[in-house]
Amino acid sequence: MDYETKATSLHASGEIVPEGRPWRVSIAGTLTFTEGSFDAPDVELPEETVAIADYDFSAIPEYSRLKYRQIELTSRVSRSFSRDASGYVELGWYDLQDDSPWVYGDETGSVLVTRAGVQTSF
Repeated sequence: MDYETKATSLHASGEIVPEGRPWRVSIAGTLTFTEGSFDAPDVELPEETVAIADYDFSAIPEYSRLKYRQIELTSRVSRSFSRDASGYVELGWYDLQDDSPWVYGDETGSVLVTRAGVQTSF
């Protein structure tokens, strides 16, 4: 049995830090394509069967074929309050497109995530 996976990713990010300002803005994005599949196993059936063998492995190559496209976009704004403290707000959008919903059902969907917090260093 031969299992094969392929993944291709493209990532870009950037950050703006205005001189003399306490603000910082960053953005990032990733686009990923993944595929996976395996060939049908070469299984020898016993000469004497102890049960009914009314199945075969011919559909495995198609059934095991997985294909996804994933997009991740994030944006973050942070502000320094002092040398040791800052606050931030972040927004992330994640989208998954399941082009072969064989094994786990259709996993296609999107989610929007918001985060906010305070960071300190010591």
